[in-house]
Amino acid sequence: MTVFTSSKGTQEKWLKDDYFYKRDFFGGEAEAEFLVSEFLKSCGIKDYVPYEKVGSDLCRSQNFIPEGGSFVTMFRLLQQRGYTESDIEQIAKKQPQEQYNFLKKELAEIGFSEAELDSIFARLFEIDRLTLNVDRHWNNFGIIFSKDEPPYLLTLFDFGYSLGVTFPRTMPTHVAIRKSKAMTVSKSFDKQCELAGAFSFDIQDSFIEFLKNRKTREAHIFLSRINKYYN
Repeated sequence: MTVFTSSKGTQEKWLKDDYFYKRDFFGGEAEAEFLVSEFLKSCGIKDYVPYEKVGSDLCRSQNFIPEGGSFVTMFRLLQQRGYTESDIEQIAKKQPQEQYNFLKKELAEIGFSEAELDSIFARLFEIDRLTLNVDRHWNNFGIIFSKDEPPYLLTLFDFGYSLGVTFPRTMPTHVAIRKSKAMTVSKSFDKQCELAGAFSFDIQDSFIEFLKNRKTREAHIFLSRINKYYN
């Protein structure tokens, strides 16, 4: 069993029997992962990492790294391409459009087209906006390399720090929503969506009912976000 922690150094994670396990630190991480996974499944999305709850504070996902392959985060990819940590920090201080163009330029170098990247990031930015994902830094998306397939940009995973999870349970929901900030190329979720273009999920009535019946803070926030952008 391999044990490690999250990028924030707080959430315990481990790999066992070809499953990645994650235990709550703030409280609600497993619920957030499960809700987003169920949402993506209900929308007919295929290329996401499914999560299941296996305890009140524990979730797991199957190992998504193919045998003989590797997962290289965007941050690590840039380092492999010769950028220092200081270089990357300076790039991250630039305007959102400049950061976004930079990411697309670097990913184009390994074979992704601009149209393909805009489509991938439009979907990523939309789900992060809907779920208030405050942890989509450059180590939380990346490339899967395998022996027999072309490089694949993996983005739809790791939603544990979404839906207000990182804020105290005593904080009013509307305050947690207001304080949630994006972090991929901008602090504004709406701005990120503008950069990549529009994307709309095919939201099912059955999922709305599922959220209404869930009775958790995370489900309540998710429902309020869907109501804001899809009603």
